[in-house]
Amino acid sequence: MLSTCLTQVIPIILSKQELAIPIKQRAKFEGWFKLELAASLQTAGFKVTLEESYQVSERLHFADIAVAENHATSFIMLKTVNTNFRFAGVENRSRPITNNITGVIKDIHKLKGLPSNKIGYVLFPIFPVSAHSQVRDHQLKRHLARIQNEAVDLLFSNFVQRKSEYGIGYFLYRVREVFDPQIS
Repeated sequence: MLSTCLTQVIPIILSKQELAIPIKQRAKFEGWFKLELAASLQTAGFKVTLEESYQVSERLHFADIAVAENHATSFIMLKTVNTNFRFAGVENRSRPITNNITGVIKDIHKLKGLPSNKIGYVLFPIFPVSAHSQVRDHQLKRHLARIQNEAVDLLFSNFVQRKSEYGIGYFLYRVREVFDPQIS
């Protein structure tokens, strides 16, 4: 099952040494993450397509990763959400998490209204965030609440520690089917 595989491969990917540079510089790594994730899913036996197109309400969109499984296709939209939370050893740059969360919400909207044989997911690491769970929960609470208001179900979230004070949180949401009452 796709979500089970994702719970296994994501922490491995987010623990890779290559991420030290973008984390220190608060730089996005979405393209690298997409390739690493697609390769891991393919190695696990999934049929993977990058940048697959799909239509919702007569609008054309492109999923970062499409995964075919059991007569259904899952579309995964990825975002890497960098923050402006301050940590020693991480460059102080203005990276407004609020704008990045808005990007996640836009991806959720692109996945609403998929046919029943298609499943929409949004997957995003948030970095850097506190290694202390209570502080991290406080840092992310209002931002994640915005996402929870968007007809999604949190499938899993976790944390990969990168240094003693900070690391990467990651979240996978499934987008619920949203029916247009004008169509029914």
